[in-house]
Amino acid sequence: MEVGPCPAGGADLTFSAFADLYLTRYVKLRQLRSQDMITYRLGFLRRRFGQTRLVNIRVGDIEDLIQDLKDKGRKPATVNRYLALLRHMMNWAVGREYLRETPFRRGTQALITFERENNRRIRRVTPEDEKALLANAAPQMQLILITALDSGLRRSEILHLVCGDLDTTQQVIHVRPEHAKSKKARVVPVGTSRLRAVLDWLLTDTQGTRRPDTAPLFAKAGDVSVKSFRTAWENTRRRAGLPTVWFHDLRSEYASRLVEYGVPLSQVRDLLGHASIRTTERYDRQSLDSLKQAVQRLEVGQSFKNLSSLADKADSQKSVSHTQ
Repeated sequence: MEVGPCPAGGADLTFSAFADLYLTRYVKLRQLRSQDMITYRLGFLRRRFGQTRLVNIRVGDIEDLIQDLKDKGRKPATVNRYLALLRHMMNWAVGREYLRETPFRRGTQALITFERENNRRIRRVTPEDEKALLANAAPQMQLILITALDSGLRRSEILHLVCGDLDTTQQVIHVRPEHAKSKKARVVPVGTSRLRAVLDWLLTDTQGTRRPDTAPLFAKAGDVSVKSFRTAWENTRRRAGLPTVWFHDLRSEYASRLVEYGVPLSQVRDLLGHASIRTTERYDRQSLDSLKQAVQRLEVGQSFKNLSSLADKADSQKSVSHTQ
């Protein structure tokens, strides 16, 4: 496939130089919440394509990228994140007239196939896990853990909360649309006494008065908002001896517990802010104990009458054979 140069002079533009433009004129200009992750993934793509001219990146180069990622043991979801970023960059290049067309498509035909993902991750956070995480977390990280476990908010939603998002009269948390993944506002009730205590503590300053509505809920000294807690989280799960627990598992556990307690999936969907109930169904991961309790509801006191003799047993088997 020939990807020709454009009138705007993109023929000499290297991938590395283009990545700088993409970061400056798209990612940072739009203040994307995923800036850090995009920068991290761009580092890998820079090493891959570096000084290659943008117009010289072909379908085969991207297919080789996919295979190399798979050879390194990268999971399908990881491969797809790199592909999604590269595809968006190429589409942006077309819009900016650095390319005439993207190597991902020829007309209406998709030339690059994304990997099939298995999004049904099964990792419950047990009470023992929860206790270990809280015991090994720094004070502010403890507050974040409780907020995640008892509200189901996403990482980015937690970090963008301001004091005005909390309604202490109605005991609800307002998630603003600009910070929700679905871009739709939602309300999450405060359902536990420990979450209520955490939020009340965060809302007051050292003098015991309510902090301004515009103040970030999770802040450092001087009311400077916390931009990331990645290091604190990694240290917490390392000290707790739980390397397989992801932060997103806390949100998943919130949903799974609601399902176990009999909350309808439609309500869980609204609490999580999902656009489709099919997404919510992934969180229907009930523990073995809850499944045992479920089948015990069949118990109505009926008993099985043991056969009194071998002769009776033989007659019973004979009767069964006649009915077949």
